Amino acid sequence: MENNKKKSGQMMILTAIILGGVALSASVIAGMLMFYQLREVNDTVKSGMALFAADTGVESTLYCYFKEPGTENLDYSQKCKLSGSLSNGTTYTTELSCVDSSGFHIVNCLDPNKEDSGVYGIRIKSIGKKDTVERVVDSLFSVRFN
Repeated sequence: MENNKKKSGQMMILTAIILGGVALSASVIAGMLMFYQLREVNDTVKSGMALFAADTGVESTLYCYFKEPGTENLDYSQKCKLSGSLSNGTTYTTELSCVDSSGFHIVNCLDPNKEDSGVYGIRIKSIGKKDTVERVVDSLFSVRFN
């Protein structure tokens, strides 16, 4: 009889240890999931900031292309390579390319007689960065109508 009580007590202790281990494992997994969700929310904020920085780069390049005085005889693909930073810690870098009507083949931006050249539009690639998050905006603008 004592032997049965001893085995019963051991089984209860073993059951309690197993159930405690299962509860501890579930708590650890739930904590890890919560940690990753909180980190993802933070990256979402950084992603939005990087996207708006890339948009700022597109706007700055468009201003350079259309409004910079005295740049009519400059190669815009070199002149309008801009980079900058914003007050919230984000940065942007841009590249401008003159393209033909397909939008993919790069042509010379420097042609002073743009009416007869193959320049159809401009393509702007802008990369916004916030810490480790990067977002890219690739824009194609028509500057001549056929």
